[in-house]
Amino acid sequence: ETITLVLSNVVGAEASLGSTPEATLTVLDNDEMPTVQISSEAVDVDEDAGEAVVTVTLGQPSGREVSVDFATAEETAVAGDDYATITGTLTFAPGETSGEITIPVLDDELDEADETLALTISNFVNARVGSNSDTQVRIVDNDAEPTVSFDQEIYPVQENQGPAVLTISLSAPSGQTVTVRYKSNGGSASAGGDYASVDKKLTFDPGETSQTVEVGVFDDALVEGLETAVIALSNPENVTIGDIGSATINLLDNEVPMLNSDSLDYSVAEKNGKVRITLTLDEPFTMNATVEYATVDGTAEAGSDYVAKTGKITFAPGQTSKT
Repeated sequence: ETITLVLSNVVGAEASLGSTPEATLTVLDNDEMPTVQISSEAVDVDEDAGEAVVTVTLGQPSGREVSVDFATAEETAVAGDDYATITGTLTFAPGETSGEITIPVLDDELDEADETLALTISNFVNARVGSNSDTQVRIVDNDAEPTVSFDQEIYPVQENQGPAVLTISLSAPSGQTVTVRYKSNGGSASAGGDYASVDKKLTFDPGETSQTVEVGVFDDALVEGLETAVIALSNPENVTIGDIGSATINLLDNEVPMLNSDSLDYSVAEKNGKVRITLTLDEPFTMNATVEYATVDGTAEAGSDYVAKTGKITFAPGQTSKT
Protein backbone atom coordinates (compact mmCIF):
# COMPACT_ATOMS: atom_id res chain seq x y z
CA GLU A 1 0.00 0.00 0.00
CA THR A 2 1.16 3.60 -0.61
CA ILE A 3 0.82 7.05 1.00
CA THR A 4 1.42 10.31 -0.94
CA LEU A 5 3.00 13.31 0.94
CA VAL A 6 2.36 16.71 -0.72
CA LEU A 7 4.13 20.01 0.24
CA SER A 8 2.21 23.30 -0.14
CA ASN A 9 1.59 26.80 1.33
CA VAL A 10 5.22 27.83 1.67
CA VAL A 11 5.62 30.72 4.20
CA GLY A 12 8.57 33.09 3.97
CA ALA A 13 9.78 35.53 1.33
CA GLU A 14 12.89 33.58 0.51
CA ALA A 15 11.24 30.03 0.56
CA SER A 16 9.76 28.31 -2.44
CA LEU A 17 8.78 24.74 -3.44
CA GLY A 18 11.50 22.77 -4.98
CA SER A 19 11.31 20.42 -7.96
CA THR A 20 9.82 17.57 -5.96
CA PRO A 21 6.85 18.81 -3.95
CA GLU A 22 5.39 15.27 -3.62
CA ALA A 23 6.72 12.03 -2.23
CA THR A 24 5.27 8.51 -2.16
CA LEU A 25 5.53 6.37 0.95
CA THR A 26 5.20 2.63 0.33
CA VAL A 27 3.98 0.51 3.27
CA LEU A 28 5.48 -2.93 2.80
CA ASP A 29 3.10 -5.74 3.85
CA ASN A 30 4.76 -8.17 6.21
CA ASP A 31 1.77 -10.56 6.42
CA GLU A 32 1.85 -13.91 4.65
CA MET A 33 -0.77 -14.71 2.02
CA PRO A 34 -3.67 -16.66 3.53
CA THR A 35 -3.91 -20.39 3.04
CA VAL A 36 -6.84 -21.87 1.14
CA GLN A 37 -8.04 -25.41 1.74
CA ILE A 38 -11.01 -27.74 1.47
CA SER A 39 -12.50 -27.98 4.94
CA SER A 40 -12.95 -31.79 4.97
CA GLU A 41 -10.98 -34.69 3.54
CA ALA A 42 -14.21 -36.64 2.88
CA VAL A 43 -17.80 -35.62 2.15
CA ASP A 44 -20.78 -38.03 2.24
CA VAL A 45 -23.98 -37.34 0.33
CA ASP A 46 -27.13 -39.42 -0.16
CA GLU A 47 -27.74 -40.39 -3.77
CA ASP A 48 -31.18 -38.74 -3.75
CA ALA A 49 -29.96 -35.47 -2.15
CA GLY A 50 -29.50 -33.84 -5.55
CA GLU A 51 -26.15 -32.20 -4.82
CA ALA A 52 -23.01 -32.43 -2.72
CA VAL A 53 -21.74 -29.22 -1.12
CA VAL A 54 -18.00 -28.87 -0.46
CA THR A 55 -16.78 -25.98 1.72
CA VAL A 56 -13.50 -24.17 0.92
CA THR A 57 -11.98 -21.81 3.52
CA LEU A 58 -9.20 -19.23 3.89
CA GLY A 59 -6.92 -19.50 6.88
CA GLN A 60 -7.44 -15.77 7.56
CA PRO A 61 -9.15 -12.79 5.91
CA SER A 62 -7.32 -11.14 3.04
CA GLY A 63 -7.37 -7.56 1.87
CA ARG A 64 -7.13 -8.82 -1.69
CA GLU A 65 -9.45 -10.82 -3.90
CA VAL A 66 -8.51 -14.50 -3.70
CA SER A 67 -9.39 -17.10 -6.29
CA VAL A 68 -8.83 -20.79 -6.81
CA ASP A 69 -9.75 -23.20 -9.65
CA PHE A 70 -11.65 -26.46 -9.01
CA ALA A 71 -12.46 -29.65 -10.95
CA THR A 72 -14.07 -33.05 -10.34
CA ALA A 73 -12.55 -36.40 -11.37
CA GLU A 74 -13.93 -39.94 -11.55
CA GLU A 75 -13.05 -42.61 -9.02
CA THR A 76 -15.65 -45.40 -8.73
CA ALA A 77 -18.50 -42.98 -9.57
CA VAL A 78 -19.07 -42.39 -13.28
CA ALA A 79 -19.53 -38.85 -14.60
CA GLY A 80 -22.85 -38.52 -16.40
CA ASP A 81 -24.32 -41.55 -14.60
CA ASP A 82 -23.67 -40.81 -10.93
CA TYR A 83 -22.78 -37.11 -10.93
CA ALA A 84 -22.31 -34.16 -13.28
CA THR A 85 -18.74 -33.07 -14.06
CA ILE A 86 -17.94 -29.52 -12.95
CA THR A 87 -14.95 -27.16 -13.39
CA GLY A 88 -14.65 -23.49 -12.53
CA THR A 89 -13.16 -20.78 -10.32
CA LEU A 90 -14.16 -19.95 -6.76
CA THR A 91 -13.56 -16.29 -5.81
CA PHE A 92 -13.30 -14.77 -2.32
CA ALA A 93 -13.97 -11.05 -2.06
CA PRO A 94 -11.67 -9.13 0.34
CA GLY A 95 -12.61 -10.11 3.88
CA GLU A 96 -14.45 -13.33 2.91
CA THR A 97 -13.10 -16.53 4.43
CA SER A 98 -15.51 -19.24 3.25
CA GLY A 99 -16.99 -20.39 -0.05
CA GLU A 100 -18.89 -23.40 -1.39
CA ILE A 101 -18.61 -25.64 -4.44
CA THR A 102 -21.78 -27.55 -5.45
CA ILE A 103 -21.58 -30.87 -7.32
CA PRO A 104 -24.83 -32.19 -8.91
CA VAL A 105 -25.55 -35.80 -7.84
CA LEU A 106 -27.65 -38.06 -10.11
CA ASP A 107 -30.11 -40.54 -8.58
CA ASP A 108 -30.65 -43.90 -10.31
CA GLU A 109 -32.67 -47.05 -9.56
CA LEU A 110 -29.75 -49.49 -9.42
CA ASP A 111 -28.74 -51.14 -6.18
CA GLU A 112 -24.99 -50.56 -6.13
CA ALA A 113 -22.09 -50.07 -3.77
CA ASP A 114 -21.37 -46.56 -2.49
CA GLU A 115 -19.32 -44.72 -5.11
CA THR A 116 -16.74 -41.95 -4.93
CA LEU A 117 -15.37 -39.04 -6.93
CA ALA A 118 -12.60 -36.53 -6.26
CA LEU A 119 -12.71 -32.72 -6.09
CA THR A 120 -9.40 -30.85 -6.42
CA ILE A 121 -8.52 -27.15 -6.08
CA SER A 122 -5.51 -25.59 -7.86
CA ASN A 123 -4.07 -22.35 -9.36
CA PHE A 124 -4.15 -20.27 -6.18
CA VAL A 125 -4.25 -16.49 -6.73
CA ASN A 126 -3.28 -14.23 -3.77
CA ALA A 127 -3.26 -17.30 -1.56
CA ARG A 128 -1.17 -20.36 -0.93
CA VAL A 129 -2.14 -24.02 -0.69
CA GLY A 130 -3.34 -25.05 2.72
CA SER A 131 -3.61 -28.36 4.51
CA ASN A 132 -6.00 -30.02 2.08
CA SER A 133 -6.27 -29.33 -1.64
CA ASP A 134 -8.54 -32.27 -2.53
CA THR A 135 -11.41 -34.25 -1.06
CA GLN A 136 -13.27 -37.47 -1.75
CA VAL A 137 -17.03 -37.23 -2.20
CA ARG A 138 -18.86 -40.48 -1.41
CA ILE A 139 -22.30 -41.00 -2.95
CA VAL A 140 -24.29 -43.23 -0.57
CA ASP A 141 -26.64 -45.59 -2.45
CA ASN A 142 -30.33 -45.42 -1.51
CA ASP A 143 -31.72 -48.34 -3.56
CA ALA A 144 -32.91 -51.61 -2.03
CA GLU A 145 -31.39 -54.93 -3.08
CA PRO A 146 -33.37 -56.81 -5.75
CA THR A 147 -34.95 -60.16 -4.94
CA VAL A 148 -34.07 -63.47 -6.60
CA SER A 149 -36.66 -66.18 -7.28
CA PHE A 150 -37.52 -69.12 -9.45
CA ASP A 151 -39.91 -68.11 -12.24
CA GLN A 152 -42.42 -70.80 -11.20
CA GLU A 153 -43.02 -73.18 -8.31
CA ILE A 154 -43.50 -76.40 -10.33
CA TYR A 155 -41.39 -77.67 -13.25
CA PRO A 156 -42.83 -80.89 -14.79
CA VAL A 157 -40.54 -83.09 -16.87
CA GLN A 158 -40.88 -86.58 -18.30
CA GLU A 159 -38.15 -88.78 -16.85
CA ASN A 160 -37.06 -89.77 -20.38
CA GLN A 161 -36.99 -86.15 -21.62
CA GLY A 162 -34.61 -84.51 -19.15
CA PRO A 163 -32.83 -82.45 -18.06
CA ALA A 164 -35.21 -80.20 -16.15
CA VAL A 165 -34.59 -76.55 -17.07
CA LEU A 166 -35.27 -74.02 -14.28
CA THR A 167 -35.30 -70.22 -14.69
CA ILE A 168 -33.95 -68.01 -11.88
CA SER A 169 -34.52 -64.25 -12.14
CA LEU A 170 -33.87 -60.97 -10.35
CA SER A 171 -36.76 -58.59 -9.67
CA ALA A 172 -34.69 -55.68 -11.04
CA PRO A 173 -31.20 -55.09 -12.49
CA SER A 174 -28.41 -54.55 -9.98
CA GLY A 175 -25.30 -52.43 -10.27
CA GLN A 176 -23.39 -55.06 -8.31
CA THR A 177 -22.39 -58.65 -8.94
CA VAL A 178 -25.13 -60.86 -7.48
CA THR A 179 -24.64 -64.49 -6.41
CA VAL A 180 -26.94 -67.19 -5.03
CA ARG A 181 -26.61 -70.94 -4.53
CA TYR A 182 -29.16 -73.47 -5.79
CA LYS A 183 -29.15 -76.83 -4.06
CA SER A 184 -31.07 -80.11 -3.88
CA ASN A 185 -33.37 -80.01 -0.89
CA GLY A 186 -35.38 -83.21 -0.62
CA GLY A 187 -38.50 -84.50 -2.33
CA SER A 188 -39.75 -88.04 -2.94
CA ALA A 189 -37.29 -88.74 -5.78
CA SER A 190 -33.90 -90.27 -5.05
CA ALA A 191 -30.91 -87.97 -5.60
CA GLY A 192 -28.44 -89.89 -7.72
CA GLY A 193 -31.07 -92.47 -8.68
CA ASP A 194 -33.87 -90.42 -10.20
CA TYR A 195 -32.10 -87.08 -10.72
CA ALA A 196 -28.64 -85.52 -10.39
CA SER A 197 -28.09 -83.82 -7.05
CA VAL A 198 -26.99 -80.18 -7.42
CA ASP A 199 -25.21 -77.65 -5.19
CA LYS A 200 -23.90 -74.79 -7.33
CA LYS A 201 -23.26 -71.05 -7.21
CA LEU A 202 -25.05 -68.88 -9.76
CA THR A 203 -23.59 -65.45 -10.64
CA PHE A 204 -25.43 -62.48 -12.19
CA ASP A 205 -23.19 -59.80 -13.68
CA PRO A 206 -24.25 -56.16 -13.16
CA GLY A 207 -27.34 -55.49 -15.27
CA GLU A 208 -28.12 -59.20 -15.84
CA THR A 209 -31.58 -60.28 -14.64
CA SER A 210 -32.31 -63.88 -15.70
CA GLN A 211 -30.52 -67.22 -16.08
CA THR A 212 -31.47 -70.85 -16.63
CA VAL A 213 -30.00 -73.86 -14.83
CA GLU A 214 -30.28 -77.55 -15.61
CA VAL A 215 -30.93 -80.51 -13.31
CA GLY A 216 -30.21 -83.92 -14.81
CA VAL A 217 -33.05 -86.47 -14.83
CA PHE A 218 -32.43 -90.24 -15.06
CA ASP A 219 -34.72 -92.60 -16.99
CA ASP A 220 -35.19 -96.07 -15.51
CA ALA A 221 -37.37 -99.09 -16.20
CA LEU A 222 -39.17 -98.98 -12.85
CA VAL A 223 -42.87 -98.30 -12.55
CA GLU A 224 -42.75 -95.49 -9.99
CA GLY A 225 -45.43 -92.93 -10.68
CA LEU A 226 -44.93 -89.24 -9.92
CA GLU A 227 -41.79 -88.35 -7.96
CA THR A 228 -40.52 -84.94 -6.88
CA ALA A 229 -37.18 -83.20 -6.42
CA VAL A 230 -36.99 -79.88 -4.55
CA ILE A 231 -34.34 -77.28 -5.48
CA ALA A 232 -33.85 -74.39 -3.02
CA LEU A 233 -32.01 -71.05 -3.20
CA SER A 234 -29.58 -70.06 -0.41
CA ASN A 235 -26.54 -67.92 0.45
CA PRO A 236 -27.64 -64.74 -1.36
CA GLU A 237 -25.04 -61.97 -1.86
CA ASN A 238 -26.15 -58.44 -2.84
CA VAL A 239 -29.67 -59.81 -3.23
CA THR A 240 -32.60 -61.03 -1.12
CA ILE A 241 -34.39 -64.35 -1.70
CA GLY A 242 -37.88 -63.61 -3.04
CA ASP A 243 -41.30 -65.26 -2.84
CA ILE A 244 -40.39 -68.40 -4.81
CA GLY A 245 -37.25 -69.46 -3.00
CA SER A 246 -37.65 -73.14 -3.83
CA ALA A 247 -39.05 -75.02 -6.81
CA THR A 248 -40.31 -78.58 -7.22
CA ILE A 249 -39.40 -80.71 -10.22
CA ASN A 250 -42.21 -83.17 -10.96
CA LEU A 251 -40.61 -86.28 -12.46
CA LEU A 252 -43.31 -87.86 -14.63
CA ASP A 253 -42.85 -91.62 -14.96
CA ASN A 254 -42.94 -93.02 -18.48
CA GLU A 255 -43.55 -96.62 -17.31
CA VAL A 256 -46.98 -97.87 -16.23
CA PRO A 257 -47.97 -101.37 -15.00
CA MET A 258 -50.12 -103.63 -17.19
CA LEU A 259 -53.58 -104.61 -15.92
CA ASN A 260 -54.69 -108.22 -16.47
CA SER A 261 -57.54 -110.50 -15.41
CA ASP A 262 -56.90 -114.08 -14.39
CA SER A 263 -59.05 -115.33 -17.28
CA LEU A 264 -60.71 -114.07 -20.42
CA ASP A 265 -63.80 -116.27 -19.91
CA TYR A 266 -65.67 -117.09 -16.71
CA SER A 267 -68.37 -119.74 -16.27
CA VAL A 268 -70.72 -119.89 -13.33
CA ALA A 269 -73.75 -122.00 -12.52
CA GLU A 270 -76.89 -119.95 -12.33
CA LYS A 271 -77.57 -121.30 -8.83
CA ASN A 272 -74.16 -120.14 -7.44
CA GLY A 273 -75.34 -116.55 -7.36
CA LYS A 274 -72.13 -114.67 -8.28
CA VAL A 275 -68.85 -114.82 -10.15
CA ARG A 276 -65.51 -113.57 -8.81
CA ILE A 277 -63.05 -111.91 -11.20
CA THR A 278 -59.44 -111.24 -10.15
CA LEU A 279 -57.50 -108.32 -11.62
CA THR A 280 -53.72 -108.14 -11.38
CA LEU A 281 -50.91 -105.69 -12.11
CA ASP A 282 -47.80 -107.12 -13.71
CA GLU A 283 -45.62 -104.86 -11.51
CA PRO A 284 -46.17 -103.09 -8.20
CA PHE A 285 -46.84 -99.34 -8.46
CA THR A 286 -45.49 -96.72 -6.09
CA MET A 287 -48.76 -94.81 -5.96
CA ASN A 288 -52.47 -95.58 -6.08
CA ALA A 289 -53.61 -97.11 -9.38
CA THR A 290 -57.31 -97.11 -10.24
CA VAL A 291 -59.46 -98.73 -12.91
CA GLU A 292 -63.18 -98.38 -13.52
CA TYR A 293 -65.35 -101.32 -14.53
CA ALA A 294 -68.88 -101.85 -15.85
CA THR A 295 -70.94 -104.81 -17.05
CA VAL A 296 -72.34 -104.88 -20.59
CA ASP A 297 -75.05 -107.19 -21.89
CA GLY A 298 -74.01 -110.06 -24.08
CA THR A 299 -76.68 -112.72 -24.60
CA ALA A 300 -77.55 -112.31 -20.93
CA GLU A 301 -79.80 -109.41 -20.06
CA ALA A 302 -79.18 -107.13 -17.11
CA GLY A 303 -82.03 -107.23 -14.64
CA SER A 304 -83.28 -110.59 -15.85
CA ASP A 305 -80.18 -112.78 -15.89
CA TYR A 306 -77.70 -110.76 -13.84
CA VAL A 307 -77.38 -107.65 -11.79
CA ALA A 308 -75.65 -104.81 -13.67
CA LYS A 309 -72.69 -103.39 -11.85
CA THR A 310 -70.27 -100.46 -12.21
CA GLY A 311 -67.49 -99.24 -9.93
CA LYS A 312 -63.87 -98.43 -9.38
CA ILE A 313 -61.05 -100.63 -8.12
CA THR A 314 -58.05 -99.06 -6.43
CA PHE A 315 -54.67 -100.75 -6.06
CA ALA A 316 -52.75 -99.34 -3.10
CA PRO A 317 -48.99 -98.73 -3.56
CA GLY A 318 -47.30 -102.13 -3.84
CA GLN A 319 -50.57 -104.06 -4.26
CA THR A 320 -50.80 -106.22 -7.39
CA SER A 321 -54.08 -108.18 -7.02
CA LYS A 322 -57.72 -107.22 -6.44
CA THR A 323 -60.91 -109.30 -6.65
